[in-house]
Amino acid sequence: MPILIPRTRIVPLSVTPRKFLVRDDFDVAVAAGSVNGTSAMPGSGARAVVDTDSKLLITGGNLSLTAHSTPAWDDPSVRYSPLSRVAGAAMIAQLSPGAIDTHIKVGFDSTSSGALDQDHVYFRSTANIQSVNGTILSAYTATSYEVGLVLRAAGAFYVIKGGVFADWTLLWASSALNATAYPAISNYNATVTSDFCRVMQLGAPWSNTYAVALGFATFTDTNSTAIADYVPEVGPVLGGGANWDIQTNKARNSPAAGAAIIGGDTLNGNMETGDPPTGWSAGGGTVIDGVADERTGGMGSQSLDVARAGSNYPSSGRSCTTVVGTWYLFTAWKRNVDSTGGISLQLSDDSTGAWFSGDAFSAVTDWAQVIAVARAEGTAAQVVFDVDATGDPNGVSGRGDDVILAPLTLSDLISGADYSYSDVLVNADLAVIADTQAGVVACLDDTTTPANFILAYHDTVNAHLEKCVAGVYTSLIDTAATYAANAPIRIIKDGTTVTLFYANALIGTAQTISDAGIISNSIHGVFSSYSGNTIDSLEVWPRDIIGAARAELNRYAA
Repeated sequence: MPILIPRTRIVPLSVTPRKFLVRDDFDVAVAAGSVNGTSAMPGSGARAVVDTDSKLLITGGNLSLTAHSTPAWDDPSVRYSPLSRVAGAAMIAQLSPGAIDTHIKVGFDSTSSGALDQDHVYFRSTANIQSVNGTILSAYTATSYEVGLVLRAAGAFYVIKGGVFADWTLLWASSALNATAYPAISNYNATVTSDFCRVMQLGAPWSNTYAVALGFATFTDTNSTAIADYVPEVGPVLGGGANWDIQTNKARNSPAAGAAIIGGDTLNGNMETGDPPTGWSAGGGTVIDGVADERTGGMGSQSLDVARAGSNYPSSGRSCTTVVGTWYLFTAWKRNVDSTGGISLQLSDDSTGAWFSGDAFSAVTDWAQVIAVARAEGTAAQVVFDVDATGDPNGVSGRGDDVILAPLTLSDLISGADYSYSDVLVNADLAVIADTQAGVVACLDDTTTPANFILAYHDTVNAHLEKCVAGVYTSLIDTAATYAANAPIRIIKDGTTVTLFYANALIGTAQTISDAGIISNSIHGVFSSYSGNTIDSLEVWPRDIIGAARAELNRYAA
């Protein structure tokens, strides 16, 4: 009897078919003035068109838009039915701007007409691409681009391909807007063509809550949880600084200061030795004295009195030795006695005067503490108490006490992790105490012995971008940026180009950082110099979209 062998059926691996909510490849020509209400071709969806001057038509397999005789936003424009806001709902469109001195937008609107007010990519007349809130994201040229907006629960991912972007690149990740999303191409005065406009529900990873994130930390955990024990929503556990923990669902650093170079009996920071206090010198037209006026909880029984003896600005100070590049915690106490203008406290580099410029004059007669953190720019610093006695009689004064200047260890100020990618967007939301610093660090070589990295921070006055190479800092951007509590600071690092943003605004211009010790490092994280600062979240996103995320975009753009 023959042996019967069962037939084997080979079943191919299934591929989820593409599912377009709108597929408009502009395959069928439609004359200007007749496009409104026509069907998207070859797929589902209908076109809602504003075109009062007959400047929008479909010809040669492209949507063509030119400027209205009197340019106005959204005339001409084309819209499609609104999307439900779920992770991965997306719009991808091809766009070929004819010039770099005109205006065209592609993205989402909250209504069926008018200028786009939700996340969109704006090709602006200044030859740059901007986000919905005016953030400058990149330059552009008159060439072909594929542009994608992928919705999040709030905000969107901005992705682009074309021009200098050889493959899909993450331009921006926003997290604010959450209104209804009508997909649209909206013109102002551009001559532009579009080969397609497609709306879809993307699959993983775009449909996941954190999509392409390399790291996403909301710092939601029990109070006093060490940062090393906190498990982020996405990505590796943060390491580094020993005194980082979580308080009220925010990251906080309480760095321990080293041995004081001024403080207590060291250089008579407590003002207890001598009368007047030894080592504290009087400025011209000034009389100094040791007086029995100690603040509550002070280090002894005596303070420094700085009195007018002819000068409108009597002063007293002393110098100390510092180490260039070291961060220092500076605290002191002051009070006005009877001067009209009050007393201020300054800490400056002895040679340049450019370290810490000092706090404002205060006429308050109660003891008040001054707190600051600064990085030494020279090998000597000077602490000075100044009294504004302009127009006052001789003898009016202000007082100072309990000065402490102590070094901080750099590794204690940083908490980071290795995310395996060096080209990234690193973002953190900051609340910063005046005259201290908080921000993000990128491309760090080591969390234990940091020597090479990029640093971005805010000090409540300026936004800063710096690089540190072999322990030597270089300031690249030091620009006024209006502080707002919990506003985000962001670095975008792409090859040797680094861009700084604060509160979603571009700060300064893109900087070139090409140091071999920095550009390939993949440790990124947070930075804080003082315990009063908090960091609400840390996000690390890849600049280059690769793997399944790229494949999913290509699947719908093909």
